[in-house]
Amino acid sequence: MEQLSIALYWAALVTTGISALCYIGYAFGVRTAIGRMATNAGNVTMTAAVSQRMSESVAAVGVFAGRLATFLLTVSLAARWSAAGRPPYTNMWEFTVAFAWGISLAYVLFERRYRQRTLGAFVLPVAFGILLVASLFPDRVSPLIPALQNDNVLALHVGAMILSYSAFSVAFGATAMQLLQGAERRFARLPRASTLDQIAYRAVLAGFPLLALGLLLGAYWGNSAWGRYWGWDPKETSALVTWLIFAAYLHVRNLAGWKGKRSAWVVIVGFMAVIFTFYGVNLWISGLHSYAGV
Repeated sequence: MEQLSIALYWAALVTTGISALCYIGYAFGVRTAIGRMATNAGNVTMTAAVSQRMSESVAAVGVFAGRLATFLLTVSLAARWSAAGRPPYTNMWEFTVAFAWGISLAYVLFERRYRQRTLGAFVLPVAFGILLVASLFPDRVSPLIPALQNDNVLALHVGAMILSYSAFSVAFGATAMQLLQGAERRFARLPRASTLDQIAYRAVLAGFPLLALGLLLGAYWGNSAWGRYWGWDPKETSALVTWLIFAAYLHVRNLAGWKGKRSAWVVIVGFMAVIFTFYGVNLWISGLHSYAGV
């Protein structure tokens, strides 16, 4: 089952890459390229019809590949869980694959909810990049240290953190698209900046309570494992700072009326904090949470 998990990871890496390229082509490349070729050939009539069919076909491939990648990652994590006999969250390879799975799943849900396929051009490349990072870490199954030998809390605590970070990744993708689009709507295929601002806001609303739950479960686990609820460990502190950044985002957006670029940059900073919390603490800063290694 361990080798099956690894093989499915590589298959998901490839399909996520294909999906990301298709979404990018749908959002920016295919329709424009075909339109230029048809115009240069003097056949303006066929431009709209051909480019529309081609772009929709590319989008359909992107959707299928993205759904397939989510399925492959789901089975990969399930196989890993079976092989290890515990939740697949105890080393950097497992963390990273689970993070990419969460991003893919969150994107599927938001795409279905908002019917904005072009969002995949900004979210799926993040998932692909995360999967590439996973290839840098050892993929062997490693035993649990004593502090982690609580499968139920491990699954709930780390699962809540991963899902919250995944929702914030969708918010980041929507915000990056919003900043690129601008108030003047630079790209006709992309949604309006106001729509993207709303998607980012909804994604933060989904991730914010999950992060709070993850912090609370971590405090509970810390008391049972180390005899204290909170110790200002680097991982704990970084996760708390991330939560405070998104709390500030919700505050300035709802109470101070910040929308558009000002609130968008708060989301960008929050996502940078997510990446630092997820990787920086484990790789460069020693602490009680540096058990996973590389």
